[in-house]
Parts: sequence; structure tokens; C-alpha cells
Amino acid sequence: MQDGSEPQDRDALIIKWTAEQRTLARRLIFKDHDLSFSVVRLLSDAVPDDGEDYDTPDVRVEDPSHIQVDGLRYVGGLDISFVEDTGEGQDADEKTGDSKHERDREGQESRSTKEPDAFATVVVLEYPSLKVLHQITQPIHLTVPYIPSFLAYRELPAYLSLLTSLRAKLQEEDKSGDFPQVLLVDGNGRLHAREAGSACAVGWEAGIPTFGVAKNYQPMHSWDHITPKDKTGTSGHWRDTQNGMRRIAQEQLTKPGSWFGLFGNRTESDVVTKAAYIGAAVAPPGKAKNPIFVSTGHKISLVTVIRLTLMLSRTRIPEPVRLADQISRQAVRDMAKGRGKAG
Repeated sequence: MQDGSEPQDRDALIIKWTAEQRTLARRLIFKDHDLSFSVVRLLSDAVPDDGEDYDTPDVRVEDPSHIQVDGLRYVGGLDISFVEDTGEGQDADEKTGDSKHERDREGQESRSTKEPDAFATVVVLEYPSLKVLHQITQPIHLTVPYIPSFLAYRELPAYLSLLTSLRAKLQEEDKSGDFPQVLLVDGNGRLHAREAGSACAVGWEAGIPTFGVAKNYQPMHSWDHITPKDKTGTSGHWRDTQNGMRRIAQEQLTKPGSWFGLFGNRTESDVVTKAAYIGAAVAPPGKAKNPIFVSTGHKISLVTVIRLTLMLSRTRIPEPVRLADQISRQAVRDMAKGRGKAG
């Protein structure tokens, strides 16, 4: 994927990026491929990653006490926090589906060009203790415009820079073996209009297993041709809206570890099949009321993603993403405090 930094008009970028994402989706590996670890269910491992299209979800349950993880030592998390973003990270506006990226646009115009637009963080956790072993945070100056469903073009350069810096840091400390065996990315992977979200782009470019962890459901629309008042959904189906998805998830996902698969956008994707799940709504451990939405990025299957999500979670959000978000958010607050003292 190109970073899109060259000046182009919006329509031209959409055409160019759409073609690139469709090409990327055909190259990605959406199954376990050369993993250095295994994640299996002890009683039975026959869990499908596809199903029949439905009006009532086909709910399955994964019990963390029956999941065995072998060979996993190092897990990474990636997150970006924006300077003007004071909400809850990747959370999107309930009515429009707009993300933290869209809310950031006006803030960019009002800030000094010398100040960063955001801070990106990578963390490395030891498994199973989930203790932070390494962390790097870098300031970001955005050069790529915000266009819905093309967030990877904003995030990818920052994430690749972090991974390059992490490799260098570990090599300098003679700890190259601590590089993550799998990366969790704040946002979506295959659960994307063209099955090519940020987690997919990171996995492909870095050549490592990745998956996406999203706090909110993004309906499988391309918002480019839908007016804001219509973004609540066009067909009335619960899968068309965030509120509809939240309602059905709260009704159906009544046990921690319960999940149901999510189907793709067959009008935009070149690779989705009729029965393939491209992501899942998962009820996390504990008493969280709302699910999280996970999807494979590259070189890992959806079933493995769901199981790892549960094994890496102490609260609603898996620890690698939660801690990366916490650290990047603190960098934003520290900059704001420094700005206040300077004033």
C-alpha cells in the first residue's frame, strides 16, 4: 500500500485506494499460517469460521478455561491517540459512524503545524503474565486526509515506523527474540468494506500475524455516497447500524466468551464468499455489557483470533490494545499540560 501523501483530489484518492485495497485483500492470508504458537480448545477443536447468513445470529461459546495456548511468549499492541481526541479511543459517533479520525479534522486546522497531530504507541507484553516488557511512543504529523474506510492510509506509516524502531531497540538491547509473535491493532482488519482494514495493512507490510480489535461496530457500508442523516442505516436491518448491532449483541451474547460471526459486503469485496465470516462480535470476560469486534488481519484465522482475544483480556479490551491506548493517551495529556505551562 502507498501512503497517499502525494497531493491528489479526494475522488482520485478513493479510486486509487479502492483498487489497492482490493488487490491487498486478494493477497492476504486469512488462516493460521506459519504461527510460532498454537491456540486450541481442549475438549473439541471443530469450530467453523463460516455459517449461513441469518437474521438471528448463530451464537457459539468459547470457554477460556478450556483454551490452551502453547509457544506464545510475546504479544504486541498498536494504538494511535489524537491530540484533539478526548473520547474513548476508537469509539465512533453513535449516529454517524464517524471515528476519532473524523473528529480530528477540525482540530488539525486549529493547531500549530509544529505540534503533532497524534501519538502512536507499540507495546510488547509477556504472555501469560501480560506485563509490559517494552514500549515506544512516537509523535505523528498527519499528511494523509481522512476518508472513511481508508484509515489504513493514515495509520500505516506510523505503525511501520514504530515496528522499525522496536526492532532496532530490541537489537540494541540484545533482545531481538522479544519481538511480538502476533500484533493486535486498534481498529479493524478483515471486518472492513473491502476486507483490508488497518490490521491487514500492518500484517502484510510487516509480514507478521495481526488482527484487529474494534470497540465499536462499523457497518459494512462505504459512507462516501451516504449523507450524514442516512448513516443510521439504509435497510433497517440490525446489521446496518451500530445501535442495531449493539441491541442484538446484548440480547444474544449473554455469556462471557459467547460470539457470533459477521458477514462481509459482497458488493464491495472481491474475496468474500457467501458463507465466510469476516469478523466476530465477542462477549469479553467479566461483566462488560457491550461486545468487542475482532477480525483477522494477516496469517491468522478468525477462530484463533477469538480465542486469543479471550486469553489476552482482563477487562473488555484485550490488554495489548488497552495498554497501548492508555500510554498513547497519556502522551496526549502530557503535551496538553506542557502547552498549558508554556502559555
